[in-house]
Amino acid sequence: MDEEKRKSRISEGFFSLGSSYYVVARIAAQGFLMPITGNLYHHAIEMLLKGRLAKEMSSPDLKALGHDLAQLWEHFKVLAGLSSLGTFDPLILELQQHERIRYPERIVDEGMQASVSLGGAPAPRSLTPGDQPPSYHIDVDRLDQLVASIFRASSVNPAFFFGALHPSLQEHIPRTLMDQS
Repeated sequence: MDEEKRKSRISEGFFSLGSSYYVVARIAAQGFLMPITGNLYHHAIEMLLKGRLAKEMSSPDLKALGHDLAQLWEHFKVLAGLSSLGTFDPLILELQQHERIRYPERIVDEGMQASVSLGGAPAPRSLTPGDQPPSYHIDVDRLDQLVASIFRASSVNPAFFFGALHPSLQEHIPRTLMDQS
């Protein structure tokens, strides 16, 4: 298999994994399953970004970027060449924080405040100063917009990947994403 075809297949593999993680993350968000929701969204965005980057980067270079969404995002924005993607910078940084609670030790040691926003309504946050545990938030609508933007900026049709999922999972995908083709 030539290198170009290999990169294309690896890219498709990342988009496929990212699409699956994304749907499962949306389902977890609807059930307010924290911290799992944040971990799944982190994986989803990581895989989708790597899907685009895999077309240009070698596998070892991609692997060297690890799980750091901020680094992956910066590389992605450069390749996409769209200044409008900068509006998602705070969301990427917020989502990166969920990597901190991938394992239970930090939650046990520091505690955790978690919230999920569904339907665009922001979740209430504590404004009380003092010894508050770290706060982790998931904004489903904003993450939907990010995912749509990643597919669009990658010139990839999301319906190709989401359409391959079992019909029971497709009901959890926003219509706006499926109609993006």
